[in-house]
Amino acid sequence: MDDFKSFFLSVWNFIADEDNRARLGMLGAAFAAVAAALWAVFTHFHRKKLEEEAIPKSGNNRGAVEKAIRDKTEAEHAIFKRALGQQPYENQRIESNIGRDYAPYAVLAQSTNLRVDIYIIPLIQHRIETETKLRRQHRAPYDPRRIAQIRKEVRTLIAQEWPSIVYASFLDAMEHVRRSQGMVFDYKKKELLDYAERLVARGPQELFVIVDEMLQKAQADSVLQS
Repeated sequence: MDDFKSFFLSVWNFIADEDNRARLGMLGAAFAAVAAALWAVFTHFHRKKLEEEAIPKSGNNRGAVEKAIRDKTEAEHAIFKRALGQQPYENQRIESNIGRDYAPYAVLAQSTNLRVDIYIIPLIQHRIETETKLRRQHRAPYDPRRIAQIRKEVRTLIAQEWPSIVYASFLDAMEHVRRSQGMVFDYKKKELLDYAERLVARGPQELFVIVDEMLQKAQADSVLQS
């Protein structure tokens, strides 16, 4: 007991000294800085580890890897699609790039191509590249069945978006006629509408070819990194 009391008094006397308190304060600040730095390092690597563990290693459970990759791809693509759809691209980039000296049919076709380049192509690219990146990261290459599934999924997406793109382009052509002639006669409106309907019925065949080329490249990329 006396030894403890003696030790306590020694500590107290040490702390009571103003110079010693200053030294302790400096040491405390230094220890706090070191602790903060160590904590930052720990949280960085811990977060990185959690991100890596979010998708299981392909060698452990291929089924779980496939599901995690698909779920993450769908989530990221939904966010991208929503953000892309909210951009005021129609009234800005399309309006500034349409040649107003063209005939109405040419305006309709040009507007359609611009909308494809501004909206559809980036949408398809993001969908395919997002999954490809995850597969390369986790060494899980595409198999033919998955490629076929994505092809069907992307073609469905294009088919859903195509009529609205053509109709918006039809409105651009109508506006072109109104600006150049002061009004749109019924016969001209019917002609443009018939042309737009034929365009919708024919479908975006060129886009389907582009999708196949993208998927072929994506499959090769996933194998090279696996």
